[in-house]
Amino acid sequence: MLRQAGLLIPPWWAADTVSLSQRFPELNQLETKEERQAVFKAALKKVSTRPRYWLPMILVSMTAAAFVPTISLLIGRIFSVPPRLRESMIFGLVMGSLLAGWRLAFRGSIQKQIRVEMIARGIPVCMGCGYDLRGQVEPRCPECGRPFS
Repeated sequence: MLRQAGLLIPPWWAADTVSLSQRFPELNQLETKEERQAVFKAALKKVSTRPRYWLPMILVSMTAAAFVPTISLLIGRIFSVPPRLRESMIFGLVMGSLLAGWRLAFRGSIQKQIRVEMIARGIPVCMGCGYDLRGQVEPRCPECGRPFS
């Protein structure tokens, strides 16, 4: 875990500019590296402090961890793998898939919050697709068709 802006951040969310611009293309509409990092950090801080995003994943993780012994017994009857290795493999697979799911779910929340932050800074972007809406005459995104005000 890394510490940025007073937050513990998993390594895959480290705020290096190239990586951020690839993960969140709407950040390319900002002029400087510092602006991109500031918007990302503000979005991450707002999202990570909302229990509705991380509490369900904690509950799912605890439930999945409780089922590891049951799955281990079922696999033990099918394959001849030592119990410790079997439980370790299953636990690793369960936790790995949960972390991947958490990352994907968290990414959407951060992306939406980045767009909110950009609109608050005066850069009009589509909330649906992140399209740059500067200079648009019609109040509808040309990329996805979502109306905006």
